[in-house]
Amino acid sequence: MSERYGDDAPRDPHDGRGGHRGGGPQQPPPWTPRPPSPAQGPPPQGPPQGGFPPGGPPPGHPPYGPPPGYPPGQPPGGPPPRRSGSTGVVIATAFAGVVLMGLINVGVALLVLIIGAEAESSIVVGFGAAALALIAFAGGFWLVSLRRDWTKGLGLGLMIGWALISVISAGYCTGLNPELYA
Repeated sequence: MSERYGDDAPRDPHDGRGGHRGGGPQQPPPWTPRPPSPAQGPPPQGPPQGGFPPGGPPPGHPPYGPPPGYPPGQPPGGPPPRRSGSTGVVIATAFAGVVLMGLINVGVALLVLIIGAEAESSIVVGFGAAALALIAFAGGFWLVSLRRDWTKGLGLGLMIGWALISVISAGYCTGLNPELYA
């Protein structure tokens, strides 16, 4: 009947019985698992890379593990969220910084009045104004850069206090308007 296939019945190439020509070894269909080759070694034992048992992650756990090389003991995704009470600490210390800047301003003003009576008053007022701005802004930025809640509020309070005193006094108390001293 059919001389091409070496037997009497014609073969369908899709029936799984090997409809190929020749008498060599047949390849298994692609959906059957192949045994591991000796070069691959035995199959891995234990939990997979993500650290979960073969059944998958426990209920309520994300379906992925920590990234490789992540330090142990730290949650993936960055630092922990901020505490909820930190806003109140920043606001309270900002008010304290405004009051502290007012006290510093009074102290510098007394020094300017004492030293200005013996020396050139415009130079002393200029040094006083520079000292107030340096305390408020350099000190304020340094305190904010420490990144603690209370230092952040205190630094912001110093800067806000300097600006508030400057606006309320039209620059007289912070040395921004020297024409008012004549």
